[in-house]
Amino acid sequence: MKTIYFRTRGGAKQGWGNIYRILLIYNLLKKNNRLLFIYEGNREVNQYLNQKKIKFLRLKEGISLKEEKKIISKLYKPDLTIIEMLECNFSRQKIYKNISKKLVVFDDILSKKYCADLLVCAQKKYNEKKHKNSLIGYEYYPLRKEFKKYLNKQKNIKKKISNILICLGGSSYITAYKKLINFFKKKNYNVTFVFGNEKEKIVKNKVKIKKFNFIKTTDDIAKLLFNSDLAIVGGGYIKIEAAYMNTPMVVFPVQKHQQKLVKNFKKFCKVPYLPSPKNTRPKDIEKMIKFYNHNKRNEIHKILKRKFKKNKFYQVLRKII
Repeated sequence: MKTIYFRTRGGAKQGWGNIYRILLIYNLLKKNNRLLFIYEGNREVNQYLNQKKIKFLRLKEGISLKEEKKIISKLYKPDLTIIEMLECNFSRQKIYKNISKKLVVFDDILSKKYCADLLVCAQKKYNEKKHKNSLIGYEYYPLRKEFKKYLNKQKNIKKKISNILICLGGSSYITAYKKLINFFKKKNYNVTFVFGNEKEKIVKNKVKIKKFNFIKTTDDIAKLLFNSDLAIVGGGYIKIEAAYMNTPMVVFPVQKHQQKLVKNFKKFCKVPYLPSPKNTRPKDIEKMIKFYNHNKRNEIHKILKRKFKKNKFYQVLRKII
């Protein structure tokens, strides 16, 4: 039996992506191991973890290095710590490196120093500094089981776009959602918005349109992506999930760090992207919809099918173990 810590950050403010991804690893390693989930975020995450019967330690948002070190030093020393969060600086990594036999860091920016025994980045990088003991590329994305059953399924590319899925991630990207709602309420598409509790309250109360379907964060995202004619997705990891479903998409970089990620993504698989939410205008969205005629959707579908054929995450898991 091994003792394993999982350190992350997430919730309505930061987004739920880190939480969901590290929980996938948690669930795969929980058999015959002693696990502790350490997270920094709001109480909404508490409720979610309690429902899943997960033992956790909640750190206050914005906790200082000094405070965290003091708390962590009182815990039993783990065999392994897995960190999956944005902006986990070298000093914070050191806290866990000093108490753990092995440290694994998942990061999608690669702009920092690392002291990890294994560094995993599930984004494609170009001209980046190479890191020792690293695995870099979309193929290392922790793809959940519900996606796997669609990997070899034939997707039907319709002549006309009918069903559009919009999922920007699990945080409060209100400006982006409002611009998309205002654009699509004048159009004749079936549009499904996927988002968490906080955004649903804010956005749904402001618009009552029958052809819009508003749903909370769901475990059926693979099915929704696969069955959509077009997806508009955030610039984080949701774009990789859409790519594995071979769904033509427009990427909307809703966070500053995603600007570079979406450029690299386009370079890799020709998927177009919008400007930042602040700079996106109705004509930008219109241009993207017009771009995706039947031939173009077929083209992008084939590129995605070729480039996102295999997922190597479980090789990463073996390395971690």
